[in-house]
Amino acid sequence: MTNKSMKMNVMISDHPEYAKYIANIITTWNSTEHALGSVFAIVVGTDPWHSGRILGAIANSGAKLALVESAGKYTLEYSPLLEEFNNLIAELKTIIKSRNTYAHGVYAIDNKGRLNILRQGRDWTNQKGRKLLNMKQLKDQWQKSIKAFNNVIRFHNLLCQEMPQSPSSVWLYRCQTQARHYQTHTPDQQPVLESNDIKP
Repeated sequence: MTNKSMKMNVMISDHPEYAKYIANIITTWNSTEHALGSVFAIVVGTDPWHSGRILGAIANSGAKLALVESAGKYTLEYSPLLEEFNNLIAELKTIIKSRNTYAHGVYAIDNKGRLNILRQGRDWTNQKGRKLLNMKQLKDQWQKSIKAFNNVIRFHNLLCQEMPQSPSSVWLYRCQTQARHYQTHTPDQQPVLESNDIKP
């Protein structure tokens, strides 16, 4: 689709110098979100596998972050780590806003041949509805994304020192019921291993 002043629906792969940094920003957030699951596991008192299932059931990244924030503020309400946790959440909210712009925007070329990103649901003929892509800003945003990821890892390590993890009652219950399940299964009821499955 072409407009007098904007060539719409441009493939970002046609602009590899920009595509590299946009992809890095998006995928770095995915790693950050994954690391955040370990923080969530500690503040809700469960194991990373369980917390991963909970967060994985939520499609919206903002909602996942809100869940971690709510749980963390409750657990750390009287902790010396609360302020740092709040700062981390504020940083991640900024990062996710930028990530969403790049992940959900529509790319276009303006009448000067410059690559723009259009915000969905906005009037792109209005300056607020579009953003001119700037290589320096992209590089800076990627560096901020990396910094945020490292901050999540660092905060997780601080939490582990403050409140070491131990097997949760949920995890222990699952292990016990799993063991009983396989003890009572007959050979015919055991799952069939495919050739590419890991064998004991």
